[in-house]
Amino acid sequence: MSKRVKKASTLCASGCFASVLFLLCAGIAGAVNVEQWRVHEITLISANVNVDPFMNLSVTASFMGPDSTFIRRPAFWDGRQTWKIRFAPTLIGTWTYTTTCSDSTDIGLHGKTGDLDCVPYTGDLDVYKHGFLKVSDSRRYLAHRDGQPFWYLGDTHWFMETEDFNTVFKVIVDKRLAQKYTAYQSHPYRDNLSNSGATAIDTLKYRHLDRYFQYLADKGMVHAFGLCCHNAIDYFTPEGVRRVARSTPLRKSK
Repeated sequence: MSKRVKKASTLCASGCFASVLFLLCAGIAGAVNVEQWRVHEITLISANVNVDPFMNLSVTASFMGPDSTFIRRPAFWDGRQTWKIRFAPTLIGTWTYTTTCSDSTDIGLHGKTGDLDCVPYTGDLDVYKHGFLKVSDSRRYLAHRDGQPFWYLGDTHWFMETEDFNTVFKVIVDKRLAQKYTAYQSHPYRDNLSNSGATAIDTLKYRHLDRYFQYLADKGMVHAFGLCCHNAIDYFTPEGVRRVARSTPLRKSK
């Protein structure tokens, strides 16, 4: 075989390998399976620099699912250029989404699309077997989405975020689960009160809390939390209160 033919064969083989690798990677990236009622996280990176993204920007994802089910899910700011969307599919099947940003020139946040496949939940936790909570049809008690009654038995863990994760927090959660508790009550961090008007949030502290909230979610406990603490809300501007009240539940949906 001549050197020219050998080189061409090598290039062809390399090209075929690269093509197969690309297709495999593309297939892996596109095959996002999410169990019903479990949270899927989507990360967006802003292409523009904004001096105060928490106060200046709004990002939303619109999800379209089976039977034309439509759910709009706002994103939350996670520091610097990062925004995240946490979404739990309510129906089995294919869901597609499109993002919208108040700054339509930001190609990292605006007009992003994707899809995910919702598959049946395979575990044995009631909150994922029967669905999220709602007011019962009789409006007399709480129930899961499928109508199964929910018995609310909760305990409050004050200053949960200051407790050691392994030696205190997990021990208490596991103890309450053994005692058949179904709900866990807490409150998140008070945000930056040194900022005039307190329009900023401490994303590092919120990321610290993610680990705690994920553990509760993985254990199937309903998490009830309060915003701010005592008079802390007095330090926020009205718009700051609105944005904190909006973004905090979005982040805690794990």
